[in-house]
Amino acid sequence: MFGKLGLGLGLGAHRKVGDAGNKPATFSIAAGFVDTGVKRINFSEPVTVTITGDVTLSIDGTPYLSGETIPVATTYHTLTINNPGVDAGTITFGKRKQITYLYLNNLGSSVITGDITGMKLTSLYLRNIGSSLTYGTNSLNITFNLGIQLLGDTVFSASEYIRLFADAATCVTDGKWTASTKVMTISGGENPGWSNVSAYYATIVGGGVTVKVPLAWESGDDAFPEETPNP
Repeated sequence: MFGKLGLGLGLGAHRKVGDAGNKPATFSIAAGFVDTGVKRINFSEPVTVTITGDVTLSIDGTPYLSGETIPVATTYHTLTINNPGVDAGTITFGKRKQITYLYLNNLGSSVITGDITGMKLTSLYLRNIGSSLTYGTNSLNITFNLGIQLLGDTVFSASEYIRLFADAATCVTDGKWTASTKVMTISGGENPGWSNVSAYYATIVGGGVTVKVPLAWESGDDAFPEETPNP
């Protein structure tokens, strides 16, 4: 649902996370969008929500209006979002660096667009959202057992996967992947090339994380080793 979430990871982009984190966490909601799938979010501190157009937002069954403050949840908030209008609208959840948890399941592709570069994520779960999202750079701090999971028809580009592997490796190296169950699963998308991510992969696996990648990545140019686990 949070389509085209530009996650902004880069091999040297960690230096830019702070600036990106101070930008608004704004998502555009397509005209006529009817709530579907599961959308969960949480924050590091209370945030002020800003809503434009005909978009409506309810959190855990409670309607929220533009200008109201959303508290921090014990685990996460469950969102209900609709846009009955003929034009796209937006929802802004404070600043990107305040978003720590993102779970989007069965939303379809390109119904919500945005940029999540600079978010300080404790978990990232994306299932069946197509190619709606782009990935830039994030400071990962994986404390939830869901870890990092890009499932179903969710896909990133090769360069985005390279940056994701780089960030995950940094998370392990910095001792910030502390979930009791450590998983990183990718179901599809463009092969980033084993030569581009092998060092990151070794660091991640060496940190006790179970990494699974598409079987298709084990063939073709710059393929992953055949013994690499698959979803």
